[in-house]
Formats: sequence, C-alpha cells, structure tokens
Amino acid sequence: MKVNFYFTTEKQWILDLIHSVEKRTGFKAQITENYNSVTWKPILGEGHLSFMEIEEGLAIFKADVLLRHELRMVNEIVKSNDYFLILFSVSLEQAYFFNEEGEKVNVGKDFSKAIYYSTCGIGGGLIYAKDKKMRTVVVIVSRNWILRKIRFLNLTIKGEIPDYHKNGAFQKAFN
Repeated sequence: MKVNFYFTTEKQWILDLIHSVEKRTGFKAQITENYNSVTWKPILGEGHLSFMEIEEGLAIFKADVLLRHELRMVNEIVKSNDYFLILFSVSLEQAYFFNEEGEKVNVGKDFSKAIYYSTCGIGGGLIYAKDKKMRTVVVIVSRNWILRKIRFLNLTIKGEIPDYHKNGAFQKAFN
C-alpha cells in the first residue's frame, strides 16, 4: 500500500495523513477526541499513531504498529524545504528507507539502531514491513523554530551536507 504524505509540525499533518490512508484503504480510522491519536481497523493491522505539537515549530510523531500490508510512505517534496525530521527506529524489526529514485538508502547492517534525518525538500520515504512490529519516533522541526531556538546548527555527520539555514535539502542515515 502506497501513501503520499508531507511533513509539518501542525496538527493538520496527522489529519491529512489519516485521510490519505483512509482514501487508499477505504477504511475509516478511529481518532481520539483531541485529534492526536489514531487506531486502525483490525483488518489493516494493530497499533496506533500519535502526534503531539509541543510548541509552534516542534512536534513528535510516534508509530507503534503491526500492519497486515506493507505500507510505503512517500514524502511529497516541498520546495520551500521548511521542515526537518529526525527518525529514530525503536523496534527490533528493520525499517527501510528509499530515496527519490526509489532505491533503498544504505543505513548499515541494522537500521533498528539507526537514525535517519531528512528535510522536506527531498523525496523518498519509509517502508513499514508487513506482519512485523514497527516502532518509530519522529521529531519534526521547522526552520523557523531552529532559527529562533538554536543559535548554532552544525549537522556534519558522516560528511558534508548543505546548509539548512540557506534552504539546502539533505537526507542521511547513520547507526
């Protein structure tokens, strides 16, 4: 199952993601009253997704799922490149990432211990495997939040990457 998405730090993000999954599957999700937690029909799988906007420009998304179908989440490229995500895999199972060309991103031997980061100016995405317990925690940050809260940002892990302050898009993984 392929679902297109974008990322932002606003609550509308999870509602749009839910709508995209519902449209693709034909199944309605069960959403909590404050619209920040979702569970799916058993035919889709078990578990839940949750989203919390900590403050303007900073949010956390958590997924704890066991899906009946592979879920390929494809990031829609946003030219403004205003958001940055850091994804932590906290499951025992391997999650897979792919780049704009659809090729798997090399994250070493065991992504279950890796960290993936990307800006929204680059395509690609994440694959949640079928019938495997997958847990991820994603920190989503806006450029404005970084500029307001962090005086110095140096993201030179495993080689040079473009300057995010100047709208440089990048995507890396390490473990």
